[in-house]
Amino acid sequence: MYKKNNFAEILHGRKSIRAYHPDIKITRSEMKELLQDVTTAPSSINMQPWRFVVIDTEQGKDTLRPLVHFNQKQNDTSAAMIAILGDLNNFENAEKIY
Repeated sequence: MYKKNNFAEILHGRKSIRAYHPDIKITRSEMKELLQDVTTAPSSINMQPWRFVVIDTEQGKDTLRPLVHFNQKQNDTSAAMIAILGDLNNFENAEKIY
């Protein structure tokens, strides 16, 4: 068990997950709730210039497979993959965002 806020233990105790349990699925409503919570974090310019694409179908994962050369096992076994995209034109919507 980690001591509360012990940075060294947290840092050195991290793990990189390579495969996921195939029977565990995240519902779209759970995914939507998670992403809504995540997007409340402010960005450095407070424009939140990120966009998320949730890939949770076999067809979508097949399309994604050639783009994730070193993460194919994660792609194949995960409930979903999330592509995080940066909106390089976010300033065009600054008035609307603010």
